[in-house]
Amino acid sequence: MAVKPAYTCKMHGRYRAHLEYLGNMKQWALALTIIMLIPITLALQAIGVTLGWLYQFMGVLVGSAVAPVSYTLLWEHITALGMVAGAVSGTISGLITLFVYASYLNDSGNVFANSNDIRVMLAGNCVSIGVGAILPIIITLITRRCGCSDNQNESSDQWEGTRDIDNPLRPWPEVYASEMKLLDATELGSGRPSLDKVTSRYKLWIKVSILASVILTLLYIIIWPGLGAIGQSFSLDGLKVWIYVMEIYVIVALTICVLFPIYGEWKKYSDMKEAEGVMNKININFTNMLNGTHLSSENKKNFKPYNFDVEDEDEQVTQTTLESVDTLTHFQQEQKRTGAQNMVKLLRVRKSVISLHDAS
Repeated sequence: MAVKPAYTCKMHGRYRAHLEYLGNMKQWALALTIIMLIPITLALQAIGVTLGWLYQFMGVLVGSAVAPVSYTLLWEHITALGMVAGAVSGTISGLITLFVYASYLNDSGNVFANSNDIRVMLAGNCVSIGVGAILPIIITLITRRCGCSDNQNESSDQWEGTRDIDNPLRPWPEVYASEMKLLDATELGSGRPSLDKVTSRYKLWIKVSILASVILTLLYIIIWPGLGAIGQSFSLDGLKVWIYVMEIYVIVALTICVLFPIYGEWKKYSDMKEAEGVMNKININFTNMLNGTHLSSENKKNFKPYNFDVEDEDEQVTQTTLESVDTLTHFQQEQKRTGAQNMVKLLRVRKSVISLHDAS
């Protein structure tokens, strides 16, 4: 039985192994979910649990996490304690509200039967979401008043901390190099844009996202429920309008859910092919430089190839004078444009090329 060798790269080996582990776990999780989905569905159907009841009850369980997750994106001062406390307390409060309300509804004492009532589910969902939204703010303000955090530059610090969670195989600056016009994206220090630069670059899209969030919130929380509460029954024309609205909504949602992922995968594939073409071009030019193709006839006579097998680069500096250093400039531009940070050979002969330039 063949065993795949371990990665030996000191910089990326452990990360590649971690990605493989996550990929294997994802496959097992997907398989387990598919296997368990059918028996769980049959069991719920056997005890009389409908899909509508399950959908509403899930809102009580996970609704409290909506606001804490939103705070992580919109409020840099939020604390982990506030997020966890809000999510857990919201779920517990929502369940207590649901069971208490269901036990006293109609004085029947049948909790499960009364939990199908829309008023019971509405109360449980509202309490769960409300506690999950309010409690994190209170706990965060209390902990910060106690002096748990007094950093004046916390926005910038949070940005730097978040940016450190990066993919070393495709660093963040390299992915957005062309979009943000980063000329030094491959340099780990100066290549990382500041928070102010990123905010300024995406100022328009920040405003668009805020506007879209407000419109969708009004649509789903006010307009849509309001249309459903117009009357107990629709007229023929009203029913037609409602059906048309639902059809448009389904078509738009289906188009976005189906076409956007396909476009995203196609964009990744085209970018990968473009990067491969650029890398092939770089490798060809690099090979020509090592073989002395760029040298004049006189300098080719004295050309001495670089020995990559010798560790001490000081003893392997070539004594040939290049006509110019345009080759090095070309490589640097290609490296900055494509994010080709894995050009190990170029980095190893960089010292030789600089020495040749000094000699000229």
